[in-house]
Amino acid sequence: MTPPGADSLAAQARRPILTPAGAISAILLALGVAVVIIEAFCVHGLGAYAAPSLIVAVFFVAFDLATGGVLLWAARARLAADRAALQDTAEPPPPPAASVLIAAYNEAGAHGQGGLVATVRGVAAQSLTLEVLVGDDGSEDATYDEVVAAFALVPGIEGHTGSIRRVDGVEVPLRVFRFDHAGKGATLNALAARATHEVLITIDADTTPAEGALGHLASAFLDPRVESAAGVVSVRNASSILTRHQYAEYVKNSIVRIGWSALGALEQVPGAFAGVRASAFRAVGGFPTDSLTEDYELTYRLVDRGLRDGHVPLVVTVPRAQAFTDVPATFRGFVRQRTRWFAGFLSTLFRFRHLIGRPGAGGFGVVRLPLKLIDAILPLLAFASLIVILRGVASSVLVLSNVAVGIFVLRWAWDLGFYAAALHLARSLGDPVETRRHAPERWRGWLCTATEALTYVWLKHAAVLRAYGWAARRVRTWEPSRERPRIAAHARPADVVSGMVGSPPCAPPSAPS
Repeated sequence: MTPPGADSLAAQARRPILTPAGAISAILLALGVAVVIIEAFCVHGLGAYAAPSLIVAVFFVAFDLATGGVLLWAARARLAADRAALQDTAEPPPPPAASVLIAAYNEAGAHGQGGLVATVRGVAAQSLTLEVLVGDDGSEDATYDEVVAAFALVPGIEGHTGSIRRVDGVEVPLRVFRFDHAGKGATLNALAARATHEVLITIDADTTPAEGALGHLASAFLDPRVESAAGVVSVRNASSILTRHQYAEYVKNSIVRIGWSALGALEQVPGAFAGVRASAFRAVGGFPTDSLTEDYELTYRLVDRGLRDGHVPLVVTVPRAQAFTDVPATFRGFVRQRTRWFAGFLSTLFRFRHLIGRPGAGGFGVVRLPLKLIDAILPLLAFASLIVILRGVASSVLVLSNVAVGIFVLRWAWDLGFYAAALHLARSLGDPVETRRHAPERWRGWLCTATEALTYVWLKHAAVLRAYGWAARRVRTWEPSRERPRIAAHARPADVVSGMVGSPPCAPPSAPS
């Protein structure tokens, strides 16, 4: 018997729109077209062919144009299918029950829209059958006590238990556990072992879901082929130059993930807001506990298991499932975050290098991972292209200088065009009211994008250069990306325990928190 919703328009909209061979052909064709366009631009627009010393810059720009163009096309097709599914007059089946897992580390004193208590309330307010499990990963502050007090929980066999009453009168079970500090992966594994539902949803302690987001995410698992699903994570603290740049980046990345999902080659399901089928999760041993990016590695584990079992797991992005998070607001926090992300990516790619080019791994193996090899050296390639462009600009040969400037301008124009297309497509994502409320003024977003090629993109590339050393040394600890308030010199221990003063500076945790 076919499970309800398995052959619905919504399920069909989540299937890949191209075979792996078709996706490879589309990207190679686009790359060829991009190279021809750049050559024509150089010859007919600037009066000279790109000099050999500028070939690396030509490839860098052509690669961006080709992959970006294919992903925009794929994302547009996927969002059109998603809109068609929403217009289906058939009564949709209710979403399956879900267990929401929240790992927390030193979250005391974080109130308002970015606090753990607000996250729990936002999750519990969602209209579907669910339970909420919070794991305190050995916090050094009053995280555990704050949650217990906020929801008047009572001692249970393990931790504290209670419930939250929704506006419709439904009681949502809430369980809070305290564990020894072992890292985010270990904490989520411990919570998953105590979960009772087949769909597991992870959400960060500083992230809140939009209305209906959990229902949309859980509904993806009505399709038995779906093993993992990514939500759309948006920035809500875009109040500075750095965070506005990250806002624009997150908008573009959301469209990129939808595009890779449409090609059946999505490799990243952000743990900030994601779902996984419990049976598949347990079959691969849960999250790794020795990884800098346990959420990133989970997809590799699912595909690796599928390769051994003779099936390709379906990993999708759910455009309507949106959550809002805070991004690093300081340069030091930003650099720390990107170092960890890229080092985790390099380590994971090396650990699962046997999947690269494997037809049995589907689009993930034969499309996405070969391109990830380019991503692994992209920062070096970017700085190499910058050097040759600057040398070209400074050249005494006027034609060479013009070509160098022209290539840079072409890349800049493409970035603006991509952002415009991403903004247009992003109107179909999540909750439009909440999105507008958290978005910076449009002119600020455009200003960030217009200056990105000269500023932010190089900050990103510089930040991840540290990651090569981390990956080589197999670093498994990292610096926290959020700055925490210092404890006043006169603070009493009781004040710290009660959370009145704030979190103490914490040592780098051994895994994501």
